[in-house]
Amino acid sequence: MSEKNETVASSTEFKQDGSEFKAKIAELEEQIAALSSKSDEIEAEKEQFKDMSLRAKAELDNTLRRTKNDIDKARTYGSQKLLEDIIPVIDSLELGIENSQTTEAEKSHADGMSLTLDLLMKTILKHGVEQINPVDENFDPQYHEAMTLQPSKDHKPNSIITVLQKGYMLKDRLIRPARVIVAKEIT
Repeated sequence: MSEKNETVASSTEFKQDGSEFKAKIAELEEQIAALSSKSDEIEAEKEQFKDMSLRAKAELDNTLRRTKNDIDKARTYGSQKLLEDIIPVIDSLELGIENSQTTEAEKSHADGMSLTLDLLMKTILKHGVEQINPVDENFDPQYHEAMTLQPSKDHKPNSIITVLQKGYMLKDRLIRPARVIVAKEIT
C-alpha cells in the first residue's frame, strides 16, 4: 500500500502545485515560440543565401559566356589590323601590274608581281578574307563607296561602271568598301 500512498501523495502535490505546472508550460511555450521565430529567421536567411548563390552562379555563367565570345571574336577578327595594313600592298601590286605591260622587260617584271599577288591573295583568302570586285553589279552602300556618279547609256542607273579600288571583307565584317563609279541616267 505504500506505493498507492506515494501515488496519491504525488497526485495531491501535483494538484496543489498546478500553478508551477502552468508556469512551466508557459515557459516552454515561450521557448517554443522563440525557437519557431529563430527557425523562421534561419529559413529566411537560408533563402537569402540561396538567392545570392543563384545570382552569383548566373553572373559567373554570363562572364564565362562573354569571355568565350570575346575570345572567339579575337580569333576570328584578330587579323583585321594586319589585313588593313596589307590591303595597300595589294593595291600597289595590282596597280603596278596594270601599268607595266608595255615593254618585254616590264611584262616579265609584271609576271613576277602577278605571281606574288596571287600568292598573297591565296594566303588571305585562306584566312577568311573575301575580295569585293562589284563590276556591273548594282550599287549597295553597305559594301560600296560611290566616288562619283557618271551618266551612261550603256549601263543601268545605279549600277557600277568602274571599280577604282576593290573592297575587302573579313568573315562577315567589312574591312574596306569597294570604291566605285556609279551609273546615272542621262538627263
